[in-house]
Amino acid sequence: MKFAGSGFLLLTLLALLMLLGCILIPVFGVSPTWIHVDAPLLRVMERWPYILGTDDLGRDCLSRLTVGVQISLGVGLLTAMVSVAIGTFYGLIAARFEGAWDSLLMRALDVFYSLPAIVLVIWLNLILSPLLEPVFGQTVANLTGLTLAIAFFNWPDTARLVRAQAMVLKREAYMEAAQTMGLTWLAMAWRHAIPNLASVFSISILLTIPRAILAESTLSFIGLGIEPPMASLGSLASDGWQLVRVAPHLLIESAVFLTVLMIFCRALAHAKMPTPQQAR
Repeated sequence: MKFAGSGFLLLTLLALLMLLGCILIPVFGVSPTWIHVDAPLLRVMERWPYILGTDDLGRDCLSRLTVGVQISLGVGLLTAMVSVAIGTFYGLIAARFEGAWDSLLMRALDVFYSLPAIVLVIWLNLILSPLLEPVFGQTVANLTGLTLAIAFFNWPDTARLVRAQAMVLKREAYMEAAQTMGLTWLAMAWRHAIPNLASVFSISILLTIPRAILAESTLSFIGLGIEPPMASLGSLASDGWQLVRVAPHLLIESAVFLTVLMIFCRALAHAKMPTPQQAR
C-alpha cells in the first residue's frame, strides 16, 4: 500500500508539472519551442523564469521536460492499448481452439519471445514511418510508426494472460448456457468473455506502459525514435548527453523525470494487482 501511495503521489506531481507546462509557463514568457539567444545553457535557478535552466539554444528546460513527459506517456499509453488489443485477439483464439491448435499457438509465442525485439522494432519503425508519411505527415507518421512497432512486440504477455483467464471462463455456467442457447463464439466473447477480462486488460496496460516508455526512450536516445520538432524524455536525454561536460543538468533532469515516470507507472500496476488473499 505504501508503494501504491507513492505512485499516486508521483501522479499528482506529474500532473502539476504538466499543468505548469501547459498553462503557467507561457504566462512567464517561456515555451518549449521559443529560442532565447541571450540565455543559452543557463543553470538551475540561475535566472527567472528558467527554473530548470535552458539548453544550448536557450529553450526552457522545464517546459521541454513537461512536453517530453506528455509525449513519452502518450506513446506508452497508445502502445499499451494496441498491444492489449492484439494480445486479446490472439489469446481468445488460443482459448477457443484447445488441443493441438492451442499448443501450436503457445509454441509460436515461445518463438516470438526469442526474437531480438529491439532490433526488429527499429527495422519495423524504419519501414512503417515512410509508408505513413504521405498520409499523416512526417510528425504524426513518426509517432504512429514508432507506436505500432513497439506495440507489435509487447502483446505476447497479454495473450498469455487472456488465454489463461478465457480458459477458466469457458467452464463457467453462464458460458455453457450461452453456448446452449446457440450464441456464436464471437457473440459469447463480446458479451461475456471481454467484460470479465477487464481486470486483465487494466493490469496488462499498466505493465505495458513502462516497457513501452523505456523502449521509446532507448530508441530516441540513439536517434531512431521521436524526431524533431517533437521531443520525448529519451531525445532530451540524448541532447543532454551531447552536452554533459558543459551542462550536466540537461542529462540529469531528463533522467530524473524518466525515472519518476517509470516508478509512477510501476506503482500503479502494483496497486492494481490482486493480493494473495484476494487471489484466493
